[in-house]
Amino acid sequence: DRCADCGGSDPGWASLTYGILVCIECSGIHRNLGSHISRVRSLLLDSWNKSTVLAMKQIGNSLSNRIYEANLTPDMKPQVNSPWSHKEEFIRKKYDDRLFLRKDIVELNLPVYLQSEDVEGLMRYFSVGLERDLSTQLTFHRFTRAQPDSTLTPVINMVYFQQL
Repeated sequence: DRCADCGGSDPGWASLTYGILVCIECSGIHRNLGSHISRVRSLLLDSWNKSTVLAMKQIGNSLSNRIYEANLTPDMKPQVNSPWSHKEEFIRKKYDDRLFLRKDIVELNLPVYLQSEDVEGLMRYFSVGLERDLSTQLTFHRFTRAQPDSTLTPVINMVYFQQL
């Protein structure tokens, strides 16, 4: 696989927030954004539970980049050998400022996405920043669900338990 942000080979880090793999340099930039924007983990040094691994596989670089780079021209994306400052500016614009998102999303419905287990819909919902703090939307679900449910997809379980 490749880094979702610069295309570097053999990424050793992940952003749990976006379900992507990133290189060590881009992971440092993600960390600098703060954990309220991107939660970063090492693929080798940190422990991973099965649900998180499955959720990462469900999202992945391709889906995440389809959402967060929808309005990106190829010349805007940094390359492996791009200067740190260019990568940092790009990553900040992509995840913090959300400048490359589609602007034509008309209706986003969290309950429908949860019920239908629509991973891409959930990613689009959270990408536009409608609800960074899930507690407001998921109060009912948290009271009715004490533990992850094996019948639901890993991403849905992570949403229910505010891990995504």
